[in-house]
Amino acid sequence: MKNEKISIKGNFYRNLLYFAIGDPDNILIQSSRKAYRDMCRTLRLNGESLLDIRNNVDDFLFTQINSLIEKSELNQTDFDAWHKSVCLEIIRFYYDKYPMFSIGQAQKWLNMTLKYFYVSQIDQRVNKVSDYFHVPLDNYINEILINNNLSSFIGAWSKMSSYDDYMNIQKNIRLNIKNQSPIDWEMEQWLKAAVDRKE
Repeated sequence: MKNEKISIKGNFYRNLLYFAIGDPDNILIQSSRKAYRDMCRTLRLNGESLLDIRNNVDDFLFTQINSLIEKSELNQTDFDAWHKSVCLEIIRFYYDKYPMFSIGQAQKWLNMTLKYFYVSQIDQRVNKVSDYFHVPLDNYINEILINNNLSSFIGAWSKMSSYDDYMNIQKNIRLNIKNQSPIDWEMEQWLKAAVDRKE
């Protein structure tokens, strides 16, 4: 009977995960696709379909994130260098057909992919690197940063063009939060802001 209850709980969780993110058996690609949906509202495609680029980025993130979580040793400096290179490569994927693709859009796609992958807990290897994850920058988080007198950005997150400016915000968050990883802090703060706005 105990095993049956665990199985039912597992099915409940997998169904919930499917509704929230996507196929639990393909969770990393599904995390990238959900993250893309969070970001793509900021794209001005004028009816043009760039599905082939999105699929290429999905595959690229799958490879890069799997490589990251397989590392036997990692520190914040290594992760930050990896993060910058991945963001710049996402921009390169778009350059020919959509040259205005920004650091703000790349960070949102990458950071939300990592967040969804972490939240899913399908692949436990993510837990050994999650302390290094960056905070996905968006309007909710920017408001939280301003309210807490932390470094914030001016204008739309999707227009952010300087990786150095982006990184300075991440470093300032790390210096000012205590007893939590940045991604755990973000999840707590973002959810509270989202719920408060709905009330």
